[in-house]
Amino acid sequence: EVIGEVNLPTEIPKEQCLAIVKLLMRHEHGWVFSRHGNLPLLCDILGYLETVKNPMDLGTIKMKLESGRYHSMEDFDADVRLTFDNGIFLTHNDEKYPTIFNKLYTAKKYPTPSNMARVLKEVYISEYTLFQTRFTREKAQDNMEKKMNEPTATGFKVSILDEAIRCSLISVKKQLSEGNQD
Repeated sequence: EVIGEVNLPTEIPKEQCLAIVKLLMRHEHGWVFSRHGNLPLLCDILGYLETVKNPMDLGTIKMKLESGRYHSMEDFDADVRLTFDNGIFLTHNDEKYPTIFNKLYTAKKYPTPSNMARVLKEVYISEYTLFQTRFTREKAQDNMEKKMNEPTATGFKVSILDEAIRCSLISVKKQLSEGNQD
């Protein structure tokens, strides 16, 4: 599957995803999003379930990963983003919702739940992008190794030097054809 120009695995890399979720849970603001009920308790909102149509938390995501209930990276990514988007949405207007920490927020001693959600969402996006980059690099290396071990039309295996020469020739041809067009 493709997310943001990166071909992601069709099978969930459970250990990598669990590592990301555990990192988020250990973050100083992670406790707010670690289990269902922490955010509404923090915000002191009686109508949480009426306000947030699709509640999600990191503990539920961790449980779904461990039990194999995710069938695509897209589903995993959507749930993590939903967790933080709910926090941003629920408290985007901190004056609208009375909170138990209003005085502390006003005194700037603690970040608001919406700011906590924004911070954690940025951490997640950074970690997820790093995962995508590593996955893409590993896939490219695997493809190169497979290609180098395939027999060619002459029966010889392609060496790294042969591949480098082929890439150089393609680059030179491209430059020559672009030069002829001027």
